[in-house]
Amino acid sequence: MTIIPRFDAMRSKIRTRVGLSADPRRPSRALFSGIRRRLTLWYAAVIAVALIVGGVVLYFEVQQDLLGPINSTLANQAQTAAECWQINCENIPTFLTTPNPCPAPAENFLEPSLLVACFSPSGQLVGTYMGRREQIALAPFFRPSIAKAVSGGGSASDTVTTGNQGEFGEYASIQRYALAVRNPDGTGWLGVIVVGLPVGGQGQALSTLLDLLIVLGILTILFSIGAGLFLASRALAPAKIAYARQRDFIADASHELRTPLTMLRSTVEFVLRGKDHLAPDDIALLEDTVLETTHLTQLANNMLDLARLDSDTFHVEEEVIDMADLATEVGRWSQALAREGGVTVTVDAPEPILVLGDGSLLQQAVLVLVDNGIKYNRPGGRVDVRVSRVGHDAIIVVADTGIGVAPEHLARLGERFYRIDKARSRESGGAGLGLSIVRSVIARHNGIFDLASQPGIGTKATIRLAAISDGRLRTVEDDRSPEAEAVASGR
Repeated sequence: MTIIPRFDAMRSKIRTRVGLSADPRRPSRALFSGIRRRLTLWYAAVIAVALIVGGVVLYFEVQQDLLGPINSTLANQAQTAAECWQINCENIPTFLTTPNPCPAPAENFLEPSLLVACFSPSGQLVGTYMGRREQIALAPFFRPSIAKAVSGGGSASDTVTTGNQGEFGEYASIQRYALAVRNPDGTGWLGVIVVGLPVGGQGQALSTLLDLLIVLGILTILFSIGAGLFLASRALAPAKIAYARQRDFIADASHELRTPLTMLRSTVEFVLRGKDHLAPDDIALLEDTVLETTHLTQLANNMLDLARLDSDTFHVEEEVIDMADLATEVGRWSQALAREGGVTVTVDAPEPILVLGDGSLLQQAVLVLVDNGIKYNRPGGRVDVRVSRVGHDAIIVVADTGIGVAPEHLARLGERFYRIDKARSRESGGAGLGLSIVRSVIARHNGIFDLASQPGIGTKATIRLAAISDGRLRTVEDDRSPEAEAVASGR
């Protein structure tokens, strides 16, 4: 059993499993669909924030316009009632016989619809002109909370709801105003006087306005989402054309470059066969030319592979692949390079594990990971390849004991042409496209690619693909029948 190092201290996942919102066979569509969704969300978010801010400002402005005059009236009425409470105005009718009775509304003195209640400094109700039945019906108005809030001085206002719909229907909502009243001799507090006016109409208007703002806000946001999708699609149309042209250019250029590069390398190698007749400086120059030509050929091949993987028309073969055999073959091919670098490559694949996919692409992906493990290792290091099955997934792990990757670089691994140590990558022939190819291949197979690393300890790459069982294998083979192929092709 191969021992795989632990990498719990530093992990960075490159998640490429494609869900319902993206098609792994349509990379460019998935790319632009994601951009379009983000643009739409930003557009809708900006509209939503503007609506919320505008709605809040409008609501409070209307509230101030409707309730502001009432609050001013209540403040004046409370001041008048407080003065009469202090001096026991004789022209104010009252139901109390206390030395300082609570004033009641009267014609030409207070508003006829005004409610008045007097509270002691402790918040206890001590007087009102209303009877017991009215007090019960309008109980929220007589709650002592507002009186306690101003018992030490000052004033306060609020709105209470009584829920009345019958005899006292006009008092369904009441605007209250509380004012602390001093003793006539100024030595202390006589109590708190609370006055109120019905604001049912204003409250209904504010409630209607709030409902209208909410409904219009929701409809506007829904419309903005639809409009955002349309505008984002229109805005991205030139980018899609440019992206397609760039991809086609890279594919065409890479394809056209491979033939002259191959011929150039062959010519230089042919000349080097007679290096016994060449000057040492010429030999070194020709060997450098072969090295650079090899590097350019590899770069052209990688760019062509990426362009094909990005293409919407690229077809990924669906074959039954034994990942155990694939890993064994990759391990065998990499032995020569491993011996050259003084690295040991081991493969642990005890049983067949079948997946459905493109064998050449999967082989290339695993080979890139093993090749990286060898290149960025130390003499005497190891590269361990393990193939296992966990549930319904086939797991391929490539772990090395190399130099590892620093945390600030780990998250960017897989970006095209990104190299941590450009000098070392240049020496090893790397162009920063290997992990990009791996990520694209795994995305094409609807899998997950995961990287974990610790500087000085090593790096572990994990590929997770959907495995197939024997029953599913029979179904796949049946689908490969001539009849199924004819149906699939529309013949």
